[in-house]
Amino acid sequence: MNYWVKTLFLVILFFSCGKINLQKDHQAFFGTVIERAEYLKMLQNPGKAIQYLDSTYAQYPDAGPADRCKRYLFKATLYREQRNFKDATTNADSALFILLPYAEQTGYILKYAEATLLRGDILFDQGLYSYAYQYYYLAKKKAEYEGKSPENYLFQSRFNNRLAVINYKQDNFKQAVYYYKNTIQSLHLSKKSFDTFYEMQGALSNIAFSYTKLGLPDSTLKYYTQCIRLLNGGEKDYSDRHDFITMAKGVVFGNMGDAYFIKENFLLADSFYRKGIRINSQKGYYNQDALISQLKLAHLHVARGQLKEAGLIFDELSSSKELVEPASLRRFYQNRAAYNKAIKNFEAAYSDLQRYIRLEEQEALNKRKLIGSNVGDVFKLLQQEYDINSLTKQDQQKNIVLFLFFLFLMMAIVIIFLTIRNSNTAKRYTVKIKEHSLDQQVTLLALEQSNREHSRMASILAHDLKNPIHAINSIALLMLYDDDRTDDDKEMLGLIKESAINLTAMIDDVLLVRNADGAVIISKEEMDMNDLLKQSVNLLRFKAGEKDQTILLNDKGPVMVLADREQIWRVINNLLVNAIKFSLKQTRITVNLDVYQNYIEVSVADQGIGIPDDIKNMIFEPFTEAQRMGTAGEETFGLGLYISRRIIEAHQGKIWFEHGEVKGTVFKLQLPL
Repeated sequence: MNYWVKTLFLVILFFSCGKINLQKDHQAFFGTVIERAEYLKMLQNPGKAIQYLDSTYAQYPDAGPADRCKRYLFKATLYREQRNFKDATTNADSALFILLPYAEQTGYILKYAEATLLRGDILFDQGLYSYAYQYYYLAKKKAEYEGKSPENYLFQSRFNNRLAVINYKQDNFKQAVYYYKNTIQSLHLSKKSFDTFYEMQGALSNIAFSYTKLGLPDSTLKYYTQCIRLLNGGEKDYSDRHDFITMAKGVVFGNMGDAYFIKENFLLADSFYRKGIRINSQKGYYNQDALISQLKLAHLHVARGQLKEAGLIFDELSSSKELVEPASLRRFYQNRAAYNKAIKNFEAAYSDLQRYIRLEEQEALNKRKLIGSNVGDVFKLLQQEYDINSLTKQDQQKNIVLFLFFLFLMMAIVIIFLTIRNSNTAKRYTVKIKEHSLDQQVTLLALEQSNREHSRMASILAHDLKNPIHAINSIALLMLYDDDRTDDDKEMLGLIKESAINLTAMIDDVLLVRNADGAVIISKEEMDMNDLLKQSVNLLRFKAGEKDQTILLNDKGPVMVLADREQIWRVINNLLVNAIKFSLKQTRITVNLDVYQNYIEVSVADQGIGIPDDIKNMIFEPFTEAQRMGTAGEETFGLGLYISRRIIEAHQGKIWFEHGEVKGTVFKLQLPL
């Protein structure tokens, strides 16, 4: 079952079930089982950890809901760390499914909130920030039903840690420090355990690391010292976790070297780097951190003019199997470029610098996507709107949401109209001015500058519209979860939610069309095209069902391609929506995926009204006479196929259409393997 369908099913089940009799949990026994699995994972043997977990649970079919939930959450976390998001999602959804009937029961509220939080983490790691943030918010609101308790304070610490991580990744280091300190305050109020110890040392270390990023070495050393003091105490309280505590110390020592480097105390920096390397270079320890500390030490040698020592380290690391992570590779090429420059090997320095720049550009692209999502700002706005809603009557809530929605809808329509009108006007004036004498070239340049300013302002306004529209969508979603709503209210809120989603898509299309002379920005990754088609088909089955249409997918199994998953999903969605829109009731839509030697081919065939000859040359162009109404009067904006063509061409592919064998149209696209 597709995970979107499962998620919908979970929501329906959640609102339909009341109190039920709880199965008996065996928390002490299965807690020990999970600890054993965690130990196996720490020894870098995740396969054995899962095998042990599955075989143990198979011997206890009477495990309670919390017991079974622990198993799925462990596996979801492990798969997430391996970036196997498909299996991570499946296991997280399984945990939510198990807990859902018990979600209102004392003792299970926080377990459900924790599972919801993990579900958000998986979406966040995939770059689906808006969706992830909705799960974070729902988890937070769910935990509020628990009241003040040591367990809830532990949950709040984990929630604040998420906010800290988001701000850190957005380079908002001061705000990250704020949330990490909130994490520590909540941990002090929670029950003492290894979990709280683990998260406390992590928060202290991350505060210190944030201060390093802010260039405040004294504050950095203050918090690293507190972290070391905590770890020393943990050796007595948690003697069975000696290896972990020792590795954590190694990480802290290596990072303390950075603070002394900033203070230009090179002797202490050298000493602490070496401490970290001695600890984590041991077999079974955190070797990746030891590698990073070696790179830092090499950088220190270069700064001190100790080029021979630096060269030995670079020679050793260049053949290291641990040198695979992007962050380590960036640091390696950056530092080795500085070393090669110092020894006047400029050709090697230039080569390393080019590699560093390529990796840095990819990291910058990923970071821009995160910063551009404004996750923190959207969350604050969503939280403010929730507070307003809880203090306002239901009728006032509905009126405010409707007013804001239609206000922004009108603003968006005006911006789209002005963008198109100004663009067309500028083009007409440009043609006329070119027909005049050279004396009028100055006027032409001024007009073109004005047109660019109009486009730039329209782009800024369109971007600024997306945050409040997203907030409207999220508020409508939250209000739909309220069981006290009447059917009329739910129908209206559903319309608001769907319209907000459509409006966001319309703004994205206009922004891309406005930049028609530029390139479509794509971020390729290895993806399963067959899995993407299944998700798209399942997502639109309900829309097709409104016209008694059937969507058939010939499942070919996994087909891996290198492409931008989000952009390709947008193309497939456009083709399926058009097939639904221009097909009559009780017809069939067929989706095929064929694999050839150098490319794959996707086809979407409908039994619709076809494409007239007089517009077939215009359907891949924007704002032409090719715009038509759907068979049920559906509106079109004339941008979908144009956007699709640009995305496919950016992937070095091609897209076209053919007439169906009997009737209708077959759209096809090819992507290189």
